[in-house]
Amino acid sequence: MKKSLSILFFLIPIVFFPTGMNSQAMVDGDTVYYPESHEVEYDQLVYKTAVSIDELSFPINENLALRVYYPVDLDPGEKRPLVVLVHGGGFIGGTFASFFNNAEALAKLGFVAASVQYRLCKRVDCLVAGGLSFPCNVSWGNSLVPSAYIAATDVADAIRWLQDHASDYYIDPDRVVVGGHSAGAWTSLHMAFMDMDEVTEICPSCGVWPDYLADSLQTPDGIRAVINMSGAILDTTWIDPEEADIDLMTIHGTHDGVVYYGTAPVYPCCNTFAVPVEGACPITARHRSLGGSTYLLTGQDYGHDVFEAGWWEQNEIQILWFLGKSLFSDASFDRHVSIQRSSPVLNCPPPFQPINPADACGLPQQDPGIVLFENLVSTTESALPQADVRVFPNPATDELFVEVSFSGGKHPATWEFQMHNSMGITVLRKTDFRSTAGSIAVHNLPAGIYFVECRTPDGVFYRGKILISRAH
Repeated sequence: MKKSLSILFFLIPIVFFPTGMNSQAMVDGDTVYYPESHEVEYDQLVYKTAVSIDELSFPINENLALRVYYPVDLDPGEKRPLVVLVHGGGFIGGTFASFFNNAEALAKLGFVAASVQYRLCKRVDCLVAGGLSFPCNVSWGNSLVPSAYIAATDVADAIRWLQDHASDYYIDPDRVVVGGHSAGAWTSLHMAFMDMDEVTEICPSCGVWPDYLADSLQTPDGIRAVINMSGAILDTTWIDPEEADIDLMTIHGTHDGVVYYGTAPVYPCCNTFAVPVEGACPITARHRSLGGSTYLLTGQDYGHDVFEAGWWEQNEIQILWFLGKSLFSDASFDRHVSIQRSSPVLNCPPPFQPINPADACGLPQQDPGIVLFENLVSTTESALPQADVRVFPNPATDELFVEVSFSGGKHPATWEFQMHNSMGITVLRKTDFRSTAGSIAVHNLPAGIYFVECRTPDGVFYRGKILISRAH
């Protein structure tokens, strides 16, 4: 039986800005706009020299580097938010080069973005585990937890170095976002929310021993948000009430066998650790209970790899939405979005036995935020045509009928109709509209919410939402 088409239509008010208004991003309800595109450069340099994490009786120093990408076409004195990215690898591997492309992409949108090195564990158990890509036998108390602590101190020092050199890179030191994947997410969470009193609860030697453990954790000022991708925290109560003003985004798969989405020891596939850590759901619950602005993106049936093709494209857009809402809007938010995988990922590779996947956090779900890489309007309201726009379905032909009535003597010679999906991707564009009415085929579009725009070369003169639902 042929599917029938029905469409619900919602109006969204247009927000106008004066000509020439300079803004890196703008937020209109659930939509974030990134109108800028920049030429960027980068510097790679050593921000710190520190003692290696090893078992030798004499200290060996290592240089720690960062690479910072920044727009080069800003006006003197401009300040832009800083996004610091921290790589994963279980504190025994990984490289800061894994985030170079992401940092460059952020800089092109007007951010300053840095990927940072931190000290990796070079104790014997860590070296063996790294060589075999088999982390199950890394010592919890002597290697894993102390290494995680040292990573947090290194990233904190990297942020302070960047803040101290803010004028060299257009950095706003009071708007800093830190985030990462796996061990990098663990590092970001603990660096932002853990203090020395909390450290000593699980690592009494941290901050007081000689050599590498002598470093004291001091969270930098200016942390505005944390992005946690497949990470965990040792104790959610370490997120203090006064820290609820740090916005939090968590991306985590329900079939993660490395860091559990709920509460379980780290590396649950290994079944060798006993101390539970707190994943996406308990972290989000704690932050919400304190009234913080929180975004949980659940990867239903996805695993540890948030960069998996088909998932990362959606994650990347939602990270931009989170950055826009956190840094360019005063409105709070509380959002839970679920992305469904076509089939469950294998959460534990052979020879490990699969673990029971986590249940998705039982929070109300919303649609993903919309991100568009354009200005709300590019001119003043008076320069745009005034129009009454109607969009309605023709179920018999699976088309949208668009009718526009222009007024005020400003009938454009041509205009354009666009539709974007809920991820901000343009899915339909009909250009060179010369009449005031026309039909647009939508039979290839799945059911869902779409964002409609009518525009001329001068800017957008109409914006609305439609919901396409299909029934057999």
